[in-house]
Amino acid sequence: MSRARKIYSKDDILRSMRYTKSILAASRYLGCTYNHAKSYFKMFTDESTGKTLFEIHKNREGKGILKHITRQNKKPNLESILNGGFDFRSWSAEAIKMSLIIEGYLAEECALCNFNERRVSDYKVPLLLNFKNGNKNHYIFSNLELLCYNCYFLRVGDIFNRNQNLIKSDQIDNTLKNLEEKQYILDKKEEEINLIKPEEINLTDFEENMKLLNINF
Repeated sequence: MSRARKIYSKDDILRSMRYTKSILAASRYLGCTYNHAKSYFKMFTDESTGKTLFEIHKNREGKGILKHITRQNKKPNLESILNGGFDFRSWSAEAIKMSLIIEGYLAEECALCNFNERRVSDYKVPLLLNFKNGNKNHYIFSNLELLCYNCYFLRVGDIFNRNQNLIKSDQIDNTLKNLEEKQYILDKKEEEINLIKPEEINLTDFEENMKLLNINF
């Protein structure tokens, strides 16, 4: 099921224009694809000139944009990276994270608590790219998720501390499985006790059954 496309007001578009120098940069600021932002820029017009905001903000010559920070490949080839066919080290984790969001691979929200509030300063959701198996070189799509700072701290550890307490997803699954098995044993023992008739219970049997219920987790 595809996610609902974001809706922007004219104020949102004007705000993105104040902080960026092109439609492409504005789409990154807004957290959407270029074509999605382009449709809104063409929808709204400037009252003083009668031109669309797209005509005003398009910057095909790249005026005001530093040329030395551009690359021949303007964005990571996500399909190749996620399939293991491209050297991800040519790009920073932040660049790959933003491409995953912009191209719709990952929702711009925390995978655990659904946090998606944007910062006022740059209108971005503060999220961290997390590798579920703890291997930061394992750029397989099923191994990637976005976490807010709070969930990252609780699940992985302090981002500023190299000795992070990495909790692998298979460890979590094993823990849950063990808890389910113990709960199943507890339920079965409780059913056995409920089937015993009151006149059949003696003090010794009762004490033994109570010990059976006292399962250490």
